[in-house]
Amino acid sequence: NAIDPDQYADIIENAKTYLINGRNPDGGWRYYANFGYSDLSVTQWPVLALHAIDYSNENVWYGITSFASSCFDPGSGGFRYRPGSDVRGAMTGAGLWCYMMHPDPSMHNVPQVDSGYQWIEDHYTFDYHPGASPGTWMYYYYLYSIAKALELKGSTYLGEHNWYQDLYTKLESLQETDGHWAANTQQEAPDFSTILAVLVLK
Repeated sequence: NAIDPDQYADIIENAKTYLINGRNPDGGWRYYANFGYSDLSVTQWPVLALHAIDYSNENVWYGITSFASSCFDPGSGGFRYRPGSDVRGAMTGAGLWCYMMHPDPSMHNVPQVDSGYQWIEDHYTFDYHPGASPGTWMYYYYLYSIAKALELKGSTYLGEHNWYQDLYTKLESLQETDGHWAANTQQEAPDFSTILAVLVLK
């Protein structure tokens, strides 16, 4: 059965207030409230939460895309963890979340979005994490970040790639006999890898 949001209205409101009040001056979030500056990896999760409750404050959302834009690399078309860092697959997905979850539909068609999806197509793979070193680093996080970005695009295809089928096939091949997905780096514990795999399949 679907969860009744009215039953959790106070909790949702408190969480929303915490997130909004905890933003950094650059428009994003980091490890704890009012950290001082942001990173795209942390920022994508409050973005997901605000999108889930249909939060529509323009100043907040334009602050989010302003920070995402600061992480955009016009040379490659991908996104970085923070301005000046390396472009990675998961961060490109995170940057796309910031634009594609924006309540203003015009933000879904800005050049950064087109370039981000082109970056994913140019580096298309579910075998490793593009841009990460090693390529197994935060692998399941990469899969979820990219899957959500592609879902927001509204098609099961990216160019000639049936990403939906390709990703399902990949996850099916990686599932252990007892049902979990094993971590392939120290950064991802088995529980975390399994949670992310299930979110991708959702």
